[in-house]
Amino acid sequence: FEQKADLHITDQEVIGQYLKETGGVDKGLVMLNSLNSWRRDGWQAAGQRYDIHAFTSINFKDHGEVMASVYLLNGAFVGLMLPISAQRQVGQTWEVTGGLEGAVGSWGGHAVYIMAYNEVGPVCMTWGKRQQMTWYFWDSYAEECYAVIENTNKWLANSPVNTDLLEK
Repeated sequence: FEQKADLHITDQEVIGQYLKETGGVDKGLVMLNSLNSWRRDGWQAAGQRYDIHAFTSINFKDHGEVMASVYLLNGAFVGLMLPISAQRQVGQTWEVTGGLEGAVGSWGGHAVYIMAYNEVGPVCMTWGKRQQMTWYFWDSYAEECYAVIENTNKWLANSPVNTDLLEK
């Protein structure tokens, strides 16, 4: 959003950053550690280095706060403890199911980017595609949520917030 352009990030760039942060082993990431790395060292994407100015934890149990992050800060980075049932719901709306397939974390932890929301629930980007989920799914499986400001000056220039108050 802040670049005012689509960034063409390759799968290899994503995999390379992931392996860099994990020490070359596919063992998963801790979101807070990854955000600290992004702020400190930057990420290589679309042939350039991108870093962030700041990030903060969002109260993921407060839907209003999540929606404000999406509207005012262009999204939210979320850690979900996905159930196995989400595997067969990819491309459909993620909904809570019963039984062992609906158990919290039975598929494992997964980070997604919340880019929008509607009356059904949050809409995320995952595995390069949009994925709708219900608010009940969110309430059942969200574990952590962060808002990110990439570049203060670009954010202030493009923000829907009345930035006159922030600059004084």
